[in-house]
Amino acid sequence: MQLQIEPNKFPSKSSLCQLCGQSFAMKEAQVIVCNEQGKSQGQVCSSCIGRGFNWIQQQFELLQ
Repeated sequence: MQLQIEPNKFPSKSSLCQLCGQSFAMKEAQVIVCNEQGKSQGQVCSSCIGRGFNWIQQQFELLQ
């Protein structure tokens, strides 16, 4: 699993968190969770980011 941070062209647009499924308003930057090949799997909300990398990795593995 990899995390990518990219600028967001559409701040305040609503998106669904890949890990928890909650809707959230995106900020100026977006965090994207990717598989080992670097393919985007979806965006991650700030609540999930706040739980830390190890928690994110565990949740991502459960979804696979």
